[in-house]
Amino acid sequence: GATATGGAGNAPGNIQVKSLNGAISIAGLTLTMGAGGAGGAATSLASDGQAPCAPGVGGAATATGGAGGSTPDKTLSATGAVTGLGNVTVTGGAAGAGGNAKATGGSGGNGAQACKNGAKGGDASATGGKGGDAQIKNASAALIANGGNGGAMEVAVGKGGKGWSDCIATP
Repeated sequence: GATATGGAGNAPGNIQVKSLNGAISIAGLTLTMGAGGAGGAATSLASDGQAPCAPGVGGAATATGGAGGSTPDKTLSATGAVTGLGNVTVTGGAAGAGGNAKATGGSGGNGAQACKNGAKGGDASATGGKGGDAQIKNASAALIANGGNGGAMEVAVGKGGKGWSDCIATP
């Protein structure tokens, strides 16, 4: 059978701001976090069964999309002599979407004169990747973004092989 798996997206980096003077007063500041990476797509296409006697079963196909990257579980905070933390706006931080998955099973082989039945088509299985979790919080501990969408999935099972027809039309 054929198998395909998409890679997982990764997390964005963190922001760290430090004062060189030991004290800081914030009048207005916007911090924009990066997004989590998208999961990789996966496409699997199985081979068809062969037609000679005995016809082969179509190949099975499995595809799994990669998971979207999550953002780190961090909360805006300050230590030391910091005033105006409430004037900081945190934006961005969207989690990555899960990867799409598509699997197509192979067609079963056709029957031949010596063995009349066609073979079964191949099975197919696809799982869309899990969307990433958005976990970054502002100074009030409120989440700043939504989680990533899960990946779509599409399957197509293989067609069964055609049976041999030995009927002869009579005039």
